Amino acid sequence: MQKLCEKEMAIKMYYEEYKGYGTISKELNLSVNTIKSWIRRHRIANDIKSRTHTVRNALMNPTKKPSKTAVSLEKRIKQLEMEVDLLQNFLYEEERRSIKK
Repeated sequence: MQKLCEKEMAIKMYYEEYKGYGTISKELNLSVNTIKSWIRRHRIANDIKSRTHTVRNALMNPTKKPSKTAVSLEKRIKQLEMEVDLLQNFLYEEERRSIKK
């Protein structure tokens, strides 16, 4: 039996990082069929139709409780937006300092 952390990593890589079965199997040094089985079992256990279905459902049904994948994607988007704001502010301040000199 495989380690639970490998299974969780495979599921995370598939749903959050959008990696394919082959890429995941190479990175974790496991069989492609093992990865496919884990993803399939996860889908069945969590009533997920497909990887894109999860995100599309969250966007089209905002009143329905979003899945963990949709929530993590929202968090990542917010994090990236915050990083963009910080970088823009930094560049603005650097430009302002260079003008003063």
